[in-house]
Amino acid sequence: MYLLRVLSLVLLVVYTSADLTPADIMRFVTVRRQCEMSNPVDREVIERVRQAELVNDRNFDCYVSCILKGSNFMGADGSLNVPFALDKVPENFPLHDALVDAINICGSRRGNDECSTAHELFMCFHEQNIPNLLLGQFRG
Repeated sequence: MYLLRVLSLVLLVVYTSADLTPADIMRFVTVRRQCEMSNPVDREVIERVRQAELVNDRNFDCYVSCILKGSNFMGADGSLNVPFALDKVPENFPLHDALVDAINICGSRRGNDECSTAHELFMCFHEQNIPNLLLGQFRG
């Protein structure tokens, strides 16, 4: 679940670098649990993503969409909430400029619905090399 790992890393950066209250953290935990229940992803798909394989799986895309919506990264119209996402990138984060560039480049990507938009967004982030940059950042 490469995309899941990337999503988790992006949200980790946001949620550990922002001024969060315990209520914010609980909301994220609740959103993640609700998304797991409403959009179950096959364990085989999860394992493939963990092995850095890009997957094309509708349930996974809907799971990602659910988390993006629940975390306010996806607007009511199903698009990336670019101002919100930009605001959440910490100024002192070493990959600040790369993340900001990727958000600006990828922010207009849209699919036919929220799930396919989530897929398009993460494909775009992959094209911008964000997963490798983030994974490298957190590996040391």
